[in-house]
Amino acid sequence: MASRKVIIIGGGVAGLSLGCYLRMNCYETEVLEQSAAAGGVCAAWTRKGYTFDGATEWLPGSAPPLNLHDILAEIVDFSRLEIAPFPQFTRVERGGKVLRAFTDVKRLESELLDIAPEDAGPIHEFTDAISQVSSLVLPVQRAPELTGILDHLRSARTLVPLLLFIRKWRGTTISQFAQRLENPDLRAMLPLIFPRHDFFSVMGLIFALGWMNMGCAGHPVGGSRRFMELVEGRYSALGGTLRLRSRVETIRTTMGAARGVVLEGGETLNADIVVSAADARSTLLGMLGGKHLSRRFRGLFASAVLFPGTIQVSLGLDRTFDGDAHKYLLHLDRPVGFGTDRDIPHVIVKLSNIDPTLAPEGKTAVVAHLRTRDDGHWLDLRADDRPRYREEKERAAEAVIDLLESRFGGVREAIEVKDVATPATYVRYTSNWRGSYQGWAPIPSLIGRSLEKTVPGLGGFYMTGQWVEPGGGLPKVVISARNVAQIICHDDGLPFTASRAG
Repeated sequence: MASRKVIIIGGGVAGLSLGCYLRMNCYETEVLEQSAAAGGVCAAWTRKGYTFDGATEWLPGSAPPLNLHDILAEIVDFSRLEIAPFPQFTRVERGGKVLRAFTDVKRLESELLDIAPEDAGPIHEFTDAISQVSSLVLPVQRAPELTGILDHLRSARTLVPLLLFIRKWRGTTISQFAQRLENPDLRAMLPLIFPRHDFFSVMGLIFALGWMNMGCAGHPVGGSRRFMELVEGRYSALGGTLRLRSRVETIRTTMGAARGVVLEGGETLNADIVVSAADARSTLLGMLGGKHLSRRFRGLFASAVLFPGTIQVSLGLDRTFDGDAHKYLLHLDRPVGFGTDRDIPHVIVKLSNIDPTLAPEGKTAVVAHLRTRDDGHWLDLRADDRPRYREEKERAAEAVIDLLESRFGGVREAIEVKDVATPATYVRYTSNWRGSYQGWAPIPSLIGRSLEKTVPGLGGFYMTGQWVEPGGGLPKVVISARNVAQIICHDDGLPFTASRAG
């Protein structure tokens, strides 16, 4: 069979990873990215020597024995990526009380029991589940769409324990589990390990802490920028084409099949196959005009919960934070509000003290996140009232600076750089629906489930990335890309192959 051309819409991790896998299988690939740089939401930016990371804090699969590592190593050369461990995932501070979410499960268990000895039962159940994660094998080698009954029978010994674990934990949210606790301090602080994510399945928190306990989820030094350098370099080395500043307006269809795209400005690009690694709403309602919308996606667009939007306040500080944790959840004395979201009670604060590449020597890059559900407030202001938009950004920055000054001291006088990104910023650079940086929230009804990667009535078209794999995260989108590459090869009657980065 002659080499078939695949156009991939979106130059983030999913799009470039898919390009890598398809190049491994001898497809001609062209990745189209609307922005001036690849990366999508896996992005960082530099201001006066400080690097502010908008995404990558920890990387599941950063080391074996977690089998996610084997998949990531097909795309990323880990001999060129330093991984930094961290003893605490986060430090929650609320009302004078502290919860240190240690990555070592024994230390975490001791911490929880010190706070709430009366809750020994649910605490042991929680930490036992975290320990159990190390014995679970994730079925990531073969696309679920291509997995049959014989495959399930062959893998029953490893699959059954995983399914039983999922059955027990998936249907409980973090808040619901916390309500089982008698101690009011722990009941309030446990959901804050994933702030404003309290409606997420507790299974996601258990897996995250379980992978950290295994030593398989460290911080990639250099963050998003370094990770994307390696992914983009791998794609380039495999001979793929990346075209920047190329926004797709329409997916071109002929005789019930996708046959290329039309770019903003009118240029037409032909292809045998089209894959969208862009967000699902832009793809299905925008580029495809709503003509191939499944009942499931129609329902999701109407009612699904998204990851909350982010107001990111970034500061370059001429000081260090020696001896401090690298991440905090801090409670605002006076909740701040924007638009209809009148009560943002917490700030997530990340310090660059585990990654010296993010700030000049003797200085610190600080990234603070306020989660918001009112993305429309920021989008409307940026479109219609720029002076007010700048005022709101400044108000967000001042709320964060006041909090940091109160908690650490010596912050305001050390500021050398100040930068604020909003949900409108995420929409501007990524086109992600509502500025949601990880798509669908991993609520109990979605976590662990894949969405359809094809659409009704259209051949030669596929979707990949976090919008078809709820839960988000770098490994999830690489796996999604790998699965779609397998499906394309299967549909073309070809064997699939993958090789480790070298």
